[in-house]
Amino acid sequence: MCLPDSNDQTKDSVLRNTFPARCLITDDCISEVNVQETWHQYADVADSGGTTLQSKPNGSAQILWRRDANQTGVQWAVVRVGKPADPAFLVKVPSGGIPGRSGLATGSANCDLFQLDDSGTIEPVLKPNGQGVRIIARNPSAQRIRGPISNYDYDGNRSWNNEPLATKNCEK
Repeated sequence: MCLPDSNDQTKDSVLRNTFPARCLITDDCISEVNVQETWHQYADVADSGGTTLQSKPNGSAQILWRRDANQTGVQWAVVRVGKPADPAFLVKVPSGGIPGRSGLATGSANCDLFQLDDSGTIEPVLKPNGQGVRIIARNPSAQRIRGPISNYDYDGNRSWNNEPLATKNCEK
C-alpha cells in the first residue's frame, strides 16, 4: 500500500511503500514539464533527474493539457501517470532513401513522422498548429535504406496495394 508521507512539508507528496514491492500510481495530476518538442504527448523523468518531467515521444506520463501547446520549455501541465499506451512511430523515407553509415557517422535523412494507432491506421504526427512533424531518421547500417517503391501504395489501414497479380494455370 502506498501512502503520502506525513513528514513531507513540500507541495508534492512523497510516496512510501509499506511492503517490500514497488509502488505504482495511476492518476491525473499537475506537474511541471520541460517540453522539448511541441508535438510530444508524453513525459518521463529527465535523464538528469530533478523535479521537472521531460517531454518525450513516449513515456510513463501522458500529457493531457499544458499551459501553451505551441511553446517549448518548462510549463505547467496536467499529466496522467501510468503508461497509457506504447505509441508506434513510423517514418516516411524520402525518395532518395537514407544513406548508410560512413565510418563512424550514421546516415541520416529528414523524414515525415507518422503514428500507428491500435486499429492499424497510420496517421501523420502533427504539431499543435497542424503542421506535420519532420524528424532526422538515422541509419546505423552500412547499407542504404531504399526509398519508396513505385506501384505500391499504403491504403492507410494495414494493406499495401500494388497492381493486380497475374495468375497462371499451374499444372503438375
